[in-house]
Amino acid sequence: MHRLAVFVVALAAAGPFVAGAFAPSASAASFKPCRGGGGVGCATVPVPIDRSGAVGGSIPLHVERVRALGRRRSGAVFALAGGPGQAASPFTQAFATLLRPALGSRDLIVFDQRGTGRSGVLRCPVLERELAPETGMPEVERVGAAIAGCAAQLGPRRAFYTTSDTVEDIEAVRREIGIERIALVGVSYGTKVALAYAERYPQHVERLVLDSTVEPDGPSPFRLETFAAVPRVLRGLCATAGGCQGITQDPAADLSSLISAIASLGAGYVVGPDGRRRPATLDRVGLYSFLVAADAAPQLRLLFPAAVQSALRGDLAPILRLVTSTAESSPDDPGSSPALFSTALFVATVCHEGPLPYDPNASPAERRAQTRERVDALPDSALFPFDRETALETSILDLCVRWPHSGRPAAPLAPPEGALTAAPTLILSGGQDLRTPLEEAQRVVARLPSGTLVLQPTLGHSVLGTDIGRCSRRALRLFFAGQNAGARCSDVTPLGRPVPIAPASIAEVPPAGGASGKRARTLTAVGRTIDDVSLGLLLASGSAGSSSVVRGGGLRAGRFRFKVEGLDPASVLGPGDDFSVVLKLFGVVYVPGVRVSGTLRLDGDLKLAGRVRITGGAPATGRLRVRSTRRGYALSGTLDGRRVRARVPSQGGL
Repeated sequence: MHRLAVFVVALAAAGPFVAGAFAPSASAASFKPCRGGGGVGCATVPVPIDRSGAVGGSIPLHVERVRALGRRRSGAVFALAGGPGQAASPFTQAFATLLRPALGSRDLIVFDQRGTGRSGVLRCPVLERELAPETGMPEVERVGAAIAGCAAQLGPRRAFYTTSDTVEDIEAVRREIGIERIALVGVSYGTKVALAYAERYPQHVERLVLDSTVEPDGPSPFRLETFAAVPRVLRGLCATAGGCQGITQDPAADLSSLISAIASLGAGYVVGPDGRRRPATLDRVGLYSFLVAADAAPQLRLLFPAAVQSALRGDLAPILRLVTSTAESSPDDPGSSPALFSTALFVATVCHEGPLPYDPNASPAERRAQTRERVDALPDSALFPFDRETALETSILDLCVRWPHSGRPAAPLAPPEGALTAAPTLILSGGQDLRTPLEEAQRVVARLPSGTLVLQPTLGHSVLGTDIGRCSRRALRLFFAGQNAGARCSDVTPLGRPVPIAPASIAEVPPAGGASGKRARTLTAVGRTIDDVSLGLLLASGSAGSSSVVRGGGLRAGRFRFKVEGLDPASVLGPGDDFSVVLKLFGVVYVPGVRVSGTLRLDGDLKLAGRVRITGGAPATGRLRVRSTRRGYALSGTLDGRRVRARVPSQGGL
C-alpha cells in the first residue's frame, strides 16, 4: 500500500462541533420497500449542506430501516459505518444479522453519511485514479495536484463534510422518523461519530456499542497509538509455548534493527500470480502498512517474525511477499468503488479535521517544516520499533499538504478529559487491532461511568464483523438485556505459532524419517512447500474478493491456483461443508532447487490428497503421492528411481 493511501486503513478522524439550526419537517419519514426487497424500507431525509445558510444546497440522506423482530418498544438502533468515507447501506443486511440480539424490540436504522453511497456521494475522479492501488506508487507532486484540484472542484461545500455535520444529520434522521431515544452502534470511525452524538444530544441516547474505538480527541497526528501497540502485538505472537523458538528472542527488537538497516538493503523480488519475478524494494511504509492491514487477518502476522529474520540475514523474499500483499485493494481502499467508499469524502473530512500536525493557515512549505519539527521533537520511545522517518512518511502531511484551509474552525467534539457520556456503553476491542488499539479502548472506557470493555484477544479490527464465535453476540445480548456483558472472551481460537524461518538452501532443511541422504531432505522440502502455498493462498485471497478462484506466486518461483466450488473462498471452511477444492501447483519453489508441480484436492472433511512432481535440478527428482495427516503429510512414491515413504510434520498452513 502506498504512503498516500495508508491513512484509509490506519486513520479515523476527529471533527469540530457545530450546533444544528436546521429543523426537518414534523412528519415522519415515508419508508417504502427498497429495490431488491428483503424486508428493508427506504426513505430520503433532505438536510442542508451548511446549516448556517452561508453555503446553499442540500443533501438527500439515504436511510434504510429493518423492522424489529418483535413488537417495537425500545426505539431504534442506528448502525454507523467506518471510514470516514464508507457507505453503510450496502451492509444493511449484514448489520441486521450481526445486531440481531439488539433488534427484538428495536428497529434498525442504517443511513449513508453525507458524501457517501446514495447520500450525495462526493467524487473527484482524478484523485480516485491517482490513489487507486493498481496505479502503483504515486508521484507525490502529481497526487498533490489532484488533491488541490479536488478541493477546487468541491468549492466552499468541502468544509461541511465533518463529523459534527454527520452528528446533526443523525439528529435530523432521528427527529424525522419520530423516535425519542436511540441506541448507536459504531465501528471504527463510527465510534467517534457515536461518541460525538452522545456528547451533543445525551437526552436522546439510550445506549452505545463501540466496536474498535477511536478516542474522541484522537487519533494523534502521527498515529502514536499504533506505534505504541506494535511491540505488544509482535511480542504476543511469541507468547505461546515454544512460540518463537528457533526464530527470535524479540520480534520487536528485530524489526527495529531492520528499520535501522533498511537504507543498506539491496533490491529483491516478489513472484506474481503469473509465476514471474518482478523487482521490489523494502521500505518503512511497506512494513508499517503490512502490520496495520493485517489486523483484518491477524494470522498473517505469524509469518512476520521469521520474515524479518530472513531479511536481516539477506533473504528479502519472505518479507517482500508480505509487504506487497497489502497493496491489493480492500473494501476501504481508495481504489474501491465510490459507491462503497468515497475518496473525496475521506480527504475532505481528514484534511479539515485532522488532527493536523501543522497550522492549517500555513503555506504548503510551512506545513512541511512544521510537521518535521513536530516529528523531530518526539522521543525515540514513542516510535519504537519504527523511527522518525516512518512517522513522517505515514503522517497526514503528503495527503493534505495542498488541501486549502476553509476558514471554518475545527473545535473539539468532546472534552479532552473527564467523563464522557453517562449512557450505558459496551466497548468491543480486538487484542490484535493496530488501527484502533486496545489501549485506546481502555482509555475511553475509563472515562465512561457506565462503560464495559469486552476484549477478544485473538481478533483485530472490527470485532463484530470478524468474530465467528459466540463472544460478541453473547456480549450484545446481555448488554441489550441490561445484564453484565463480561470483560473477556474465553471461547477464543488461538492464533497459532509463528511460522519458522524460510530455508535459504536445501542444507537448512531437516531430513525426513523413513528416507536417507538427499531424498530425505527433498521429502521435507515438499511438505514445507505445500505448507507455504497454503500461506501464500491466505495472502493472495485478500485480492480475490468473492471470486471462486485465487491465484498467487510461490515464494521464490512458480505459481498456484486455488479453485473453490460451492463455497465463498473467504468463508471459514469447516468439516461437513459441501464444497470442492482443487489446488494446482505449477513449478512452485519454496526451498531453493526444489520445484513442485501437481494437483491436490481438499474434501469436505478438510483432508488434502493428490500427486506432485519434483523437477528442475532438485536434490532428488520424482513423483509423490500426498495425503494430509493430523500433524502433517504422508508422502510416498519414487525419488531418483527409489521407493520412498515418510511422514513430514507440518509447520503451518491448511
